[in-house]
Amino acid sequence: RVGWLDEQPSTLFPNFEDDLRIARLIRSKPRVGLNLWVGRGTKSGLHFDPTDNFLIMVRGDKFIATAEADEATRLYPLCGSIMRSQLDVERPDFERFPRARDLRMQVGHLTAGDILFIPRGWWHYLSSATDQYHISVTSSFGPELSLPFFASRLFTLGPKHIVRVLQDFFLYGVLKRPYVAGWHDLPNGL
Repeated sequence: RVGWLDEQPSTLFPNFEDDLRIARLIRSKPRVGLNLWVGRGTKSGLHFDPTDNFLIMVRGDKFIATAEADEATRLYPLCGSIMRSQLDVERPDFERFPRARDLRMQVGHLTAGDILFIPRGWWHYLSSATDQYHISVTSSFGPELSLPFFASRLFTLGPKHIVRVLQDFFLYGVLKRPYVAGWHDLPNGL
């Protein structure tokens, strides 16, 4: 059985931020704040975040795989959300995604007490075992990735991604059509 408490803001837990003392670690208050993750048998999907992050393991352990930001073309980003990859890290389909054969990733396990720094733009994937609960905290901080970064990424990925972003911008930005969230983030053009 799989269960989880998805990303929850630390404001639900009084004095939580004071207990973790993240501000001392990053020398300022987290810009986005802290989020609590509780579960077992969870998988994050391969993605990147627009800000720097600390991942703090409080209980249990997680498998982690990371790749540098410039590995995007080998990771087959989703057309509707270039911050997420189509690649299954634990069971890659090299027939469908042949460039993934040349992918350079760092892999490891995080256990209680470990803190991992994940730079903005770096791809990362996390999974946990089904036989034990884990508790982890993420702290996002610092400046977000710039518009030139995303523009450069789009041009690297090619016309299909560029057209999708322009379509999203027109439909959801200019025409202000309501967007119903599916299984991924907001459309790139929004």
